[in-house]
Amino acid sequence: MGQVSARHAVNAPLEADNSDAERCRAWELYRTPELEPLKRVDALRYRLGRPNTFDLGQAA
Repeated sequence: MGQVSARHAVNAPLEADNSDAERCRAWELYRTPELEPLKRVDALRYRLGRPNTFDLGQAA
């Protein structure tokens, strides 16, 4: 699961067009290892059409 930022989104059309324009500088953000299991559960819930684990007030 990759992290997509606005900078990556800006660079994508430039890459697709093989543009010579300067790309936005982008880097990988730190991902807290303790939250990775929750992110995997949340990705599964998303695929099943369920609400985000952290959505308060939602019926689970």
